[in-house]
Amino acid sequence: MNQKVNRIITVVSLVVIIAVVAFFFNGTTVHDIQGNALEQTFLQTLSQNGMTAGIITKEENHFNSKTLFFENETGQKAVATYVKSIYGDRWKQVFFIPLNEGENIKKEGLLFPIDDHIFQYELKYEQMQNGQLTVSLTGEQKPIFTIRLFGLGVIVTAAVIGRIVGVWLGRNKLSRLMKENEKNKKDKK
Repeated sequence: MNQKVNRIITVVSLVVIIAVVAFFFNGTTVHDIQGNALEQTFLQTLSQNGMTAGIITKEENHFNSKTLFFENETGQKAVATYVKSIYGDRWKQVFFIPLNEGENIKKEGLLFPIDDHIFQYELKYEQMQNGQLTVSLTGEQKPIFTIRLFGLGVIVTAAVIGRIVGVWLGRNKLSRLMKENEKNKKDKK
């Protein structure tokens, strides 16, 4: 009975650990936008912010993220960046900036850090002289997924070594107890 309970606890613990690690690899966030509805979601977000009908003028991909640009006839512009889940075609909005007619991004641009679950980098959102919005990569890209895998490897290695040492120490203790037990039996005779 005790062994069954221990096995059940071990299996449940492993399932929980695997779920936590999977959630950790995906940036500990929920990606709630389906890939085929990404543009529609962007346009809905714009209408909720009071922007009238327009079109998506451009789309740029940077590693595991996608940036969409919007413009309409009244001069309103917007840009949004979405990050893709590593487990499928699901997305999450991580940056959004709407600009009404005449509004400008500050002269030096906006720097925004992006963690797309594979790389970590910085995007610079700028507005050119002609009013066109642009996005560019700046700085170095950190291989965040590789770092997370390395961390997981260190934890698994430590757990395996700990288990091996524990078993080895347990055997030594058991053999010592058996020797003492045999010695006690001999002493009693």
